[in-house]
Amino acid sequence: MEMHWRNMNADLSKLCEFIKEFFRGKEFDVSVGKFDDHYRIVVKPRKLHEMVGNVLVIIEGEPNDFYVKMTLSNLSRSLTFLGSILSFLGFGFLAVKGYKSEEKFEKLEREFKAFIAEKVWKVSRIS
Repeated sequence: MEMHWRNMNADLSKLCEFIKEFFRGKEFDVSVGKFDDHYRIVVKPRKLHEMVGNVLVIIEGEPNDFYVKMTLSNLSRSLTFLGSILSFLGFGFLAVKGYKSEEKFEKLEREFKAFIAEKVWKVSRIS
């Protein structure tokens, strides 16, 4: 998922904090890195989330022209693919685990999309 905003004059560090709190509120482990041109938020699911692999959120750009990108690691897709191939050997549970993980990610993505749209307005300083 990728969302793009222009002419918002947003405080990207505050937006990053809101994102961190969003995931912590859902009991994920969160680590944040600030780089020259972007913020990188690595979200690590716990067993209770039934997700395989990390979620990566990147805020990139300038306050008046920035992107928020959210992706799930390839591990989930790999499990689905591998499990499908190996299902005849009794490893179909890997595919089920991969499908379930992708389903949980899609639900989280929908919630995040609504959340981020609201928070961008909160951190914007439109004159």
